[in-house]
Amino acid sequence: MADLYEDTYSDTYGDATAPTTQPAPVYHVYIAFDSDPNDADVWTDVTGDVLKRTGITTFRGRNTELDDFTVGTAALTLKDTTRKYDPLNTAGTYFGKLTPNRRVKVTVEYAAVEFPLHVGYIEAFPQVTERGDVIAYVPIVSHDEMKRVGRNSGLAGTQIRPSTPWILDGGEASKLDSGNLVSGPLEFPDPVSSGVRVEQILTAVGVRSDRMLIHDGDSAVMADKDVTEDAAGYLRKIAKTEMGRLFCGPDGVIRFQSRKAWTRNALGRSSQATFTDTGSLQYSDIVIDAASEQFVKNRVRRGRKGGPEIVAQDLDSIDSHGVIEDSETDLLFHPPTQAADQARFILSRYADPETRITAVVIEPHRDPVNLFPQVLFRQIGDRITISRTPLGAGDPISVECWIESVTHQFDGAGKSWKTTWTLSEAETQSFFTLDHPTLSVLDNGVLISY
Repeated sequence: MADLYEDTYSDTYGDATAPTTQPAPVYHVYIAFDSDPNDADVWTDVTGDVLKRTGITTFRGRNTELDDFTVGTAALTLKDTTRKYDPLNTAGTYFGKLTPNRRVKVTVEYAAVEFPLHVGYIEAFPQVTERGDVIAYVPIVSHDEMKRVGRNSGLAGTQIRPSTPWILDGGEASKLDSGNLVSGPLEFPDPVSSGVRVEQILTAVGVRSDRMLIHDGDSAVMADKDVTEDAAGYLRKIAKTEMGRLFCGPDGVIRFQSRKAWTRNALGRSSQATFTDTGSLQYSDIVIDAASEQFVKNRVRRGRKGGPEIVAQDLDSIDSHGVIEDSETDLLFHPPTQAADQARFILSRYADPETRITAVVIEPHRDPVNLFPQVLFRQIGDRITISRTPLGAGDPISVECWIESVTHQFDGAGKSWKTTWTLSEAETQSFFTLDHPTLSVLDNGVLISY
């Protein structure tokens, strides 16, 4: 399993610091009509059939730092002037291939390199007609690999019956989609790192090894001899135990980032770019949460599955705001003392309201040479700086943030493009990092962190 977050590793799609003279990217859309979703993709270019006026929208990530990551999506519309995308047209080019779960890929070509924005699975090929059946459209909605993982109930041993027993780490016998079903409650006999357990689950539900990129994790998860959740529910437990990020990247690969990934990765440890209301990297809008109670958590409950519940609370905050609780009492902490560590960490970060910048909107056509490399190459977990001068007076206010989600909206004619990043406030304190030349020295002002 690769360690994705060392400085020697680059989980990026290009150099966002190198301006180019290309004015705007050129998009491409491909559909895998001639390959099974579980096999290597054989792509057919359908870019010429994309309806330009409706454009393309892609999304991946989570809405706020306290939310779970959601399934990534893409939406676009195909023109169907000859009924070749009509599943009922027996003479159509793709007859028999217009079935759910066909793979789709949306990319952009920029500076002579093609970069992915979304790889996923098409829900259906619905037919929409206008003007008395003179004009036909096919609105396409795609979901990334996490949707398929979420549909799999294979971990709930009481829901299925075997023909061949499922065996952990048993090669073909460990793949549920090969007919190897669970005969009873699934068991994980030993504690392992959170990343190892994520990889075990994804492998069990049939995710290809080249469609996952998993970090080992900074926490261990407990042995578990009574797994009754579905795959998505159990993966959520692991991510919550780790306080990590589990999401699908723009290339269709599932990524698991540990909670301390930013301390080992330059893209998350130091700001990669500063976006301002007046400078060369200029945003068009920001969203500010003005110290509301949306992010306040003043009573935090944490517990390990089958174990006692730990409560951490801030009485001053409770006096001011009432009880605002965050509760996760069925997680997989190993050792159990990590439950208290996590509860105290969350309380220290969210006990009091703070003014936060929760999103930034960038319209790269305003400055294509400088802004398009940024919106195309910045990824979830990258650290950026937002600088704002209210009313254009006084000193600017600068806040360092991590990117939590990426949304692209653009038309097919190349005339408009809007990218929105939701943001979480980044840690500014230096934390202890084993084997780091400066962060491993405690008397340099670094702190031990959860």
